[in-house]
Amino acid sequence: VGYAHIRLSKRLVKIEKEPKNLNYRRSLAGLYTEARRFDEAVEALREIIKISGDDPQTERAITDVQLKKYDYEIKALKEKGDMEAAESLKAEKSKFQFENTRNLVERYPNDLNLRYQYGVKLFENEMFNEAIREFQQAQKNSKNRASALYYLGMCFEKKEQFDFAREQLEKALAETGEMNDLK
Repeated sequence: VGYAHIRLSKRLVKIEKEPKNLNYRRSLAGLYTEARRFDEAVEALREIIKISGDDPQTERAITDVQLKKYDYEIKALKEKGDMEAAESLKAEKSKFQFENTRNLVERYPNDLNLRYQYGVKLFENEMFNEAIREFQQAQKNSKNRASALYYLGMCFEKKEQFDFAREQLEKALAETGEMNDLK
């Protein structure tokens, strides 16, 4: 704990000297997260947005810290044997993830990776028509193309539109070169 405190203090001194240095602030957020000081980590990341403006990468970092906070609190509840509260918090976390991803997609509609993540959340919530729209956009990103096509196929399968499902799954298979979990 002492070493972490020293690292935090040094980082705060550097920020005081160079308040606009975003890398120092990102590092500070990381140190706060390591120390399980999640609210302070979020605040450090929000300062980055105040300085530099909206940024989907920083927004995702804020979300990651908030999810780590949920995980930490869920684990603590389970260790205390309060399974009911842990399950309740787990449900709250899931709702947060869904709403947060939706909000990010609304703010950054051209971020195809976010659209893919939102599509997955929609699929998990059995909102297949909405998921189809997101995956149709997300497949434009080469990184997620095969997975988006797979999910498109699964959405059509759930809607019992088997010809469309097969077509999307065949495209996904053709996009997947090496053997992996998706293939």
